[in-house]
Amino acid sequence: MERIKRRLEDGLIPLLAPAPRVVLLGLPPLGDLGGQLRAEGIESLLAAHRLGVARRVAAGGFGRAAAARLPPDAAILWLGGATPGAVEAEGFAALADRPPRPLVFMHDPAAAVCPSPPGLAQRLAEHGWRPVLAQTDRAGPSAAAFPSGVRMRLLPDPAHALWGLLDQHPRGGAAACALDVPPDGSAAKALCWPALLPGSRRHALRLAHEALRRAPGGLPAWASAPLGIARGRALEAARRRLVAHDEIETGSLGASLFAALLGRPFRPAGPEAGAIARYWRRWLALPAPVAPAAPWSAVPSAGPAPRDSAAAA
Repeated sequence: MERIKRRLEDGLIPLLAPAPRVVLLGLPPLGDLGGQLRAEGIESLLAAHRLGVARRVAAGGFGRAAAARLPPDAAILWLGGATPGAVEAEGFAALADRPPRPLVFMHDPAAAVCPSPPGLAQRLAEHGWRPVLAQTDRAGPSAAAFPSGVRMRLLPDPAHALWGLLDQHPRGGAAACALDVPPDGSAAKALCWPALLPGSRRHALRLAHEALRRAPGGLPAWASAPLGIARGRALEAARRRLVAHDEIETGSLGASLFAALLGRPFRPAGPEAGAIARYWRRWLALPAPVAPAAPWSAVPSAGPAPRDSAAAA
């Protein structure tokens, strides 16, 4: 896990660091667990490198008005919180007339989106920008498929930036649970984000996301504190509930990332099991410069996860 985190850090920060601050676009909706971990991971990574966030814009909210409010010296990072629609297309079209600056699309090549990030990147490249498509899997188009001026980078999910920042506890002895697994996909105790949260945490997170969604042009830095606090407290509440279980069946990549970050063995289940296993096979295969010592045993396979192994990542 430490190696994957370093790969993320070494690959993403140089793409943004020429700018003194960053704008976060496409912040995920409330019900996306993987998106919440991605946003929290990006925030912690930027803070560690002293890159401030000038503005945060919800998925579906980046239109011409939001584009006009972007600071001219800020790099742009699109988190891919939802399918880009006509609003996003207008916002990125408006950027074409502004001075180029670092622009990174965190792009899921398996997602069917329209207009697609490659399409948006191509239009900006035609106006002198050099956008980067950051993919977590090589299942998408290769770099040769993009026009001149559009670069492709293979990077792990930004949630890996949270490795070492979430408290881990000895296994609680409770039976396995299933996180974000379809109802018929597991016999384990079913938990679902955000329904697993206490009512107060869920309510606070909903209010913060509603404020972000309603803000014309997104939230400036000074108005974003409630969103970060609500998201952090919600993830902490979910952590406390999950660490009571010895093993977690995961129905989404976000659920598997959460389990791994908490040091719990996990087992992919449901329709997304193949994609989850493929992701972990790729990133766990990174070469180890030193003997690993990460205290977790997540095994991304279709079979049962061993309870006493010490597989390192």
